[in-house]
Amino acid sequence: MPKARAAEPTLLFEADPTLLTTTVRIVFLTGSSSEPKDKAGLANIVSELVLRGTKKRSRGEFQAALERMGAGFDVGAAHDKTIFSGEVIRENTQAFFKLIQETISEPTLSKKELDLLRTETLAEINNVKNSNGALAGMALRRVAFEGSRLSVSGSGTLSSVKAIDLADVKAFYKQHYSQANMVVAVASPLPEKEIRSLVEKLAAKLPEGVKNSSPTSDLKVPARPTLVVVDKPGTATGTVFMGQGGMTAQDPDRFAMEVGNFSFGGEPLVSRLFRKVRGELGYTYSISSTYSAMGSLSYQKGMFAIVSTPSVEFTTKTIRKSLQMWSDYRTQGVDREELDLASDSIVNSYPFDFESADKRLAKRLYCHLYGVPLLSPADYAKTIRGVTNDGIKKAIAKHQSENGWWITLVADANAMEKQLAEEQKGVPAAERLEIGMRFTPDELVR
Repeated sequence: MPKARAAEPTLLFEADPTLLTTTVRIVFLTGSSSEPKDKAGLANIVSELVLRGTKKRSRGEFQAALERMGAGFDVGAAHDKTIFSGEVIRENTQAFFKLIQETISEPTLSKKELDLLRTETLAEINNVKNSNGALAGMALRRVAFEGSRLSVSGSGTLSSVKAIDLADVKAFYKQHYSQANMVVAVASPLPEKEIRSLVEKLAAKLPEGVKNSSPTSDLKVPARPTLVVVDKPGTATGTVFMGQGGMTAQDPDRFAMEVGNFSFGGEPLVSRLFRKVRGELGYTYSISSTYSAMGSLSYQKGMFAIVSTPSVEFTTKTIRKSLQMWSDYRTQGVDREELDLASDSIVNSYPFDFESADKRLAKRLYCHLYGVPLLSPADYAKTIRGVTNDGIKKAIAKHQSENGWWITLVADANAMEKQLAEEQKGVPAAERLEIGMRFTPDELVR
């Protein structure tokens, strides 16, 4: 019996004969969520090593080949995907694909490069201790996703990266870098038939494999606002993260929640948070809110966050005012003027996602990866203009909490306790903010 023919690789193609370059995105459906819990950072390490030399060329020779053909190629690993992105002048498209094929399917994955990359990665992780904003974000991950792989960043920790060996690297690459897990997106002036042939040759060099599922992790929400301090004696308060559950890319309520958030805190200068906490009160240099605190929406339930950078003496005031404004917004929603401004702004910015072949490709790729419909500007406008204030309030009530906030910041914990006591003298005991958890910078990175 003849062997069954392998399925054609998934190709998303955007044609534009006026382009001078070809843009390529190769996505593997694997990321930090696919790692063993004790090997955090493995997906990132593997993706970087893929670009550090092939069985035919050293790392230097590979980079020189890219430079010679007028191309660039890099990689980024997220919790659920790894994206290799590159661009080359149109006349070198075939040569570029040949080089991509070589590095994707025949990486050296050498111990020498692993040791070098490990040293670089450990230095980067350790350096996070110098960034108060990054530490506050790490603390938020730690408490919101406790016990799951998402509790630490994609780079991993000092101990987990030290534990990664070459056998781990090769096993992860073998399991996840396959045809079944690959999606290719290309924008080019060349004919689709020619591009498809190049993609098929690339895919043929990889094992067929088994398509990964989309692993997700539960997000833990406290019953009441819980203050988490990264204790850094002598420091001024940096970024404050207030986080709770958000939404997924597939959620039908996402349009209503995004329209509402535009007015609440999503749009600089015009949002309520900015106008009140920054403009009128002057508590903070910046303040905003977002449903993309963990990156673009995906199958994983994301996190909604209010992010501010208050002066140290206004930290408690900023947090309490933000909580009060959230309560008012959750109850009352937005007024007619806010709703009209948000709808007009969001609708009128959407067509810019389609103004070039590269942007159209990015939009199509996102929709393909997360199973959401690609709305035309006309359909999108109809959807957004159909959002009402009642719809916003119902969506928020359904998906989000009144009091389930993690509040993380970097501060001198003892000084913060004194400030909380002073600023909350007239507040009933049951409503006071108290430090519920403490970390040190070393605890977050090790």
